[in-house]
Amino acid sequence: NEGWRTKDVCQWEYEGVAQRAYTLGYKLEEFALADYDGDVVALEKVLRNRGICGVLLGFSRNRIRKHVLSADHFAIAGLSAYFRYAEVDRSNFHGLYNVRLALDKMTELGYRKIGLVVPELNNRISGYLWSGGMLDWQRFLPPERRCVPFIPQTDSAQAAFIEWMREEQPDGLLVYKLPVKTWLAKMGLQVPTDIGVAYLYRTRREMESTAGIDGKLQLVGAAAVDLVVSGLSTNQLGLPEQPKEVLVKGIWCDGPTLRAQKQ
Repeated sequence: NEGWRTKDVCQWEYEGVAQRAYTLGYKLEEFALADYDGDVVALEKVLRNRGICGVLLGFSRNRIRKHVLSADHFAIAGLSAYFRYAEVDRSNFHGLYNVRLALDKMTELGYRKIGLVVPELNNRISGYLWSGGMLDWQRFLPPERRCVPFIPQTDSAQAAFIEWMREEQPDGLLVYKLPVKTWLAKMGLQVPTDIGVAYLYRTRREMESTAGIDGKLQLVGAAAVDLVVSGLSTNQLGLPEQPKEVLVKGIWCDGPTLRAQKQ
């Protein structure tokens, strides 16, 4: 599936993978399972014949494939949530930290009731760290400042969002992917005059026009390469007895979709 090449998130991760591999003196080559009609045995044969021992799993949302290769012959690591059922060491963004960082920054600006708005699929990809971070952060708030997260099953959730907004009445939103500005406009609400909006990840186009988290996804890609290289350098081939996950913290970026609130 070449669709990943058009997505900013994937491009940033790939940039990190390519740069770290180059820095460490490794050549990076791409092998798509689709080119082998999904035949893992055929792909593995090519890799072994080529003398390739390091494998990085990335850019596939296959939800059921657990055994990607006969791991005994390779040092394997996973990138983000791709091939997420493969029991390998992997690098990922630090979903819980990023949510809490954004909530803290929005609170410093004076927002009193902040709602999390993310799709169910992406929340699951985060390991439920987005919703978990939000709910844990709210434990220390008085009941009137707590807000039930809005986590729809599909992106077509405008009506449900409007109903949720009227019920919860947040003054700030922490968002991923969903078109909340359009939905808010349907309600006659302007950003940031009537409500503040921050983003867990922003597209390249949004970088200069929105507040939110820079997930440092290039570093997530680089960390995945480090895991593969570590396995190669210590001759640790095959699946780990206890897989580990390296989490990369994001940073906060101010932007015009938020403004300081009157106290």
